[in-house]
Amino acid sequence: MTQPCSFLFVLGCGLVGVAYYRLLTWGFPGFNSGANPLQFIVTTVMVIVGTVLVFFGLATVVTLLLRRSKRYWRDLNAFTMRQVDSQINSACMSMAVVSLVLFLAITSVTGGMSICSALNEMARISSPFSASIKVIYTPDATKVLDIQQIAADEGADLASVGATSLSTLYRTDKLVSEHTSVHLSDIGDKLGIELPDAFKYANANTLGMFTMSLSDYNSTREILGMPKIQLADDEYAISCTLSGIEQFYKEMLRKGYDLEVGGRKLHASKFGLISDPSAAIENSSIAINPGTLILPDDVIETGTPYETVLNLAYTQPTKQANVSVKKAIGILEQFQAGKGKANHVVQVMSLTATEAAQNGNTLSGLISYLAVYIGFVLVVSCATILAIQQLSSSADSAPRYRTLAELGCPDRLLRRSLATQIGVSFILPLLVALAHSLCALKVVLKLIESFGFVNLASSSTLVLVIFVVVYGGYLLVTYACSRGLMLTAIAEGRHAL
Repeated sequence: MTQPCSFLFVLGCGLVGVAYYRLLTWGFPGFNSGANPLQFIVTTVMVIVGTVLVFFGLATVVTLLLRRSKRYWRDLNAFTMRQVDSQINSACMSMAVVSLVLFLAITSVTGGMSICSALNEMARISSPFSASIKVIYTPDATKVLDIQQIAADEGADLASVGATSLSTLYRTDKLVSEHTSVHLSDIGDKLGIELPDAFKYANANTLGMFTMSLSDYNSTREILGMPKIQLADDEYAISCTLSGIEQFYKEMLRKGYDLEVGGRKLHASKFGLISDPSAAIENSSIAINPGTLILPDDVIETGTPYETVLNLAYTQPTKQANVSVKKAIGILEQFQAGKGKANHVVQVMSLTATEAAQNGNTLSGLISYLAVYIGFVLVVSCATILAIQQLSSSADSAPRYRTLAELGCPDRLLRRSLATQIGVSFILPLLVALAHSLCALKVVLKLIESFGFVNLASSSTLVLVIFVVVYGGYLLVTYACSRGLMLTAIAEGRHAL
């Protein structure tokens, strides 16, 4: 029996190790180019089967190793290890399940709180304007609309609300020459820069980076109270609000990637990458600018418009200004329903700073609640299962402790043996769960960090608090109850004598 158990333990470790490698190499399907759903299912099955096999053979392997030590034969160590061996072998399946559930608890809390951290960071930099209104065009659009004038003609004068900035994003398909690519994967391959997996499906890669004229961009900076930038006739700049892709653009600009637009070669400007509040382009609950080219005005004249954005910086009270903005939005929606088709307008959207903050707080609060609630429930469930198992085992083992006490074994050794058994039963599943979590979180956090800063310290602290208070509390209560059962059995034996 010893050899099969040892073999299964080694096989389980091998399956878990291969699963770790597959996850770290391929990542999650839908976000990494090397992963697909079938491979991810296979990886998950390998982790589950490997965990069960590890627990099935763990006690035997540990006992074989400890028997080679002289300490194994001292005090009650041999008795304790036999007790642990018996408990693990009889409950290997349940301990494996507990370990996997603890893994889900750790990853849900840490991952969820990390997402909230990234969302809060993105919300901070993604809504620099009092309000944003935009219209989105069809791919065959040629005319740029003055949405501020359209609203004014119908009685919604947004200029009276505060400072305004009208800017247009253009598609690059008709701007750049065939010798130039504005797709991130092509740029990365040409310059030898690795594109983060999370951005291989972003619009900046699949559709190519959108572009904006220098004058439009400077008008955006102006209402934010920021100085204008200057570009030479042969220069371009890049703005971006997603921290995960910033290093890619910095390397791209450092290596001097040139663009050929309208027969003119453009070089990277001295400004490099722009990631200040003006890079947001428009209000959003999350960062949505994966990279926008800023080009001289005359270069962009023949471009195909993608969207026109009207940003506002209120000088009126917020509530009063929001009423005027809602009126303008209603006018534009009526325009889209009537003349929109002829003007290639497919959608009208808006977002005020107040709405962006509310949306961000709602989403962040929901994720936080679900992460903590799910993690708490799972930890309590696992701790309860282990506590019941240990109390049942302690009740069955009470006659053994009474016999040892009758043979003259000190109470100190009996308590230490009991504490070791309970501690091992609680800690082993947790250690395996932590190993699984460290591997999974390495991929999860890398993905989350692609979109915003992650405060791992706060996420880890919350997980630590939950486990210390809940899991540790159950361990201590289980030991106290089991100790009571043991002392009661010993006292009954002594009374019978």
